Amino acid sequence: MKKLYIAFATFQNGANTIPIYYEADPGDDVIWIESESCRKNNIIKNSHKVLNPIGVRIKEVIPLDNRSVSNPNNITADLFDYLTPGRIKNYGEIIVLVGGGTKPTSIALFYAALYLYRNYDDVKVRTYYLNYSPIEKIEFDFEKQQFQSKDLVIKRALKLNQIFEIYGISMNTEPVKGKPTSWKLFIQNRKLVNEWHKIMSIPPSTVGSSDKIHFYQMIDFF
Repeated sequence: MKKLYIAFATFQNGANTIPIYYEADPGDDVIWIESESCRKNNIIKNSHKVLNPIGVRIKEVIPLDNRSVSNPNNITADLFDYLTPGRIKNYGEIIVLVGGGTKPTSIALFYAALYLYRNYDDVKVRTYYLNYSPIEKIEFDFEKQQFQSKDLVIKRALKLNQIFEIYGISMNTEPVKGKPTSWKLFIQNRKLVNEWHKIMSIPPSTVGSSDKIHFYQMIDFF
């Protein structure tokens, strides 16, 4: 059966879009929870420029006003108003991504995952977030009651222009003088990557000092 992803749209929506892109299968669905601010900035629309071509569709967008976003009770109430038992039974697996948004949204989504796990034995439930230092999934093991590091499943390469699309950045191709930039050299330079991370509010990279997946293994630059 197909999978259902549940995610809270965020301005750093790579936290949701990238893991979905890597592990989803054609026909899988996403329920997005979206604030007013994200709606005005086309956050979900930008993410599906990357997800639609691989067959991952928007199942539902649950809108919240900006004030409701700060209350986990509002988030879970609106989610389960839509996610009824009749809809849940259509999926073999539900993945709740807790990396997007603020602390209240992460708390609400983690509670939603716990509720699903405790009340729906016929559906496999997973919840995790994407960590960048090193690059790995931090997934909650419901049976062991602890978070664990898991390898990131990469079913397809993510191109650099797709990352730009996720963040609503357009890329123009223009002739340049001198030696062209080598993205592979850039991505392996920890100092340069960490400067980029500061701009993107991402924790420092440990590229080069970890056995985990490196950036240049995650992205197709050519």
